[in-house]
Amino acid sequence: MGADFSEANPAPDQHDNQHDWASRHEVARRLAGLCRGVSCQEHDRITCFDGEGQPRPYFIPSDTLLTTQAGELGIACEGDLYGGVVPFRFIATKAVGHPLVRGARAVPEGWNEGLGKALGETVLPGFSTFDLADALAAGTALLESGPVRIKPVEATAGRGQVVVRSPDELEAALSRLNPGQVRREGLVLEQNLVDVKTFSIGSSKIFDRSIAYWGTQAITVDRRGQTVYGGTRLHAVRGGLAELAARDFSHELAEAIEKARHYDRTIFEGFSGMFASRRNYDVASGRDHLGRSRIGVLEQSWRVGGATPAEITAFERFAADPQCDDVICATVEVHGDCDAAPPGAIVYYAGVDPVAGPMTKYVMVIE
Repeated sequence: MGADFSEANPAPDQHDNQHDWASRHEVARRLAGLCRGVSCQEHDRITCFDGEGQPRPYFIPSDTLLTTQAGELGIACEGDLYGGVVPFRFIATKAVGHPLVRGARAVPEGWNEGLGKALGETVLPGFSTFDLADALAAGTALLESGPVRIKPVEATAGRGQVVVRSPDELEAALSRLNPGQVRREGLVLEQNLVDVKTFSIGSSKIFDRSIAYWGTQAITVDRRGQTVYGGTRLHAVRGGLAELAARDFSHELAEAIEKARHYDRTIFEGFSGMFASRRNYDVASGRDHLGRSRIGVLEQSWRVGGATPAEITAFERFAADPQCDDVICATVEVHGDCDAAPPGAIVYYAGVDPVAGPMTKYVMVIE
């Protein structure tokens, strides 16, 4: 096929998160069962078979792929992978969701100047920057409306984020960042919320089968005392985001779903050559520093994520019971205990990760 998929899915070493690597392999194995394929442990790839019995590869990359990577692998549409493909790297990160500051010194290739206006109040007030001087200007402007959250765009599970409340704190926080890394990856500064509830809203498609879902995220504490992702309780339905939005929900949840749908449409209309079979959006609901309610999309995930085991379990439940239209599943990540899964759970990882330490990752059907 001309490309080495190991560049997208490297095998773990002592510096990698082994639990993520192991989870992707379990995702591949279970997806193979759903599509009657054969899981290939190398590169998290599945060999499927078409209607004439001819083999075809199906990929499960650990990250959103660039168009060039996808082309080298023969990935041409959403039916070729569980994940997504974008033309420029920043589109796959938190940076895509906010505008640049006026007169920005650094503008990445492929940037869509009109996207920030098109997204509007779908996201929280904020800026994306690719230069520390731009970041200082962005943070200074945002501080006029309250505390500001600084977010590395490639970090996951809330790691590396810091909240600043004054110009001095802003300058100190920015001084600790690597200028080269900010130029390469970008940095997001946005309004900070308190009393936050984070919804996971999205859709997944495996060949001719689709689900959509909403869920609430849990947080936990890792071995370093940092607050990190602790799992998701997922409510899945058959169909896509339109079918999900047609359900009867509270005003808060209905608004979160509609903002996720608008974000999804706007991003995919804003850049040509994108496609994704797995679309997940984190939407925050909380209060600003004046106590006003705010709801906004925080980021997207067009790749295997923390909620994926629950998504796969929903697909399995629907496949097993054609009369079932709703299912609630939960993914759980427990730090500090490598034997924490209850009876009946499907274990994705249980062991001592070289980076994260002792932990257990499992999924269960709730109802």
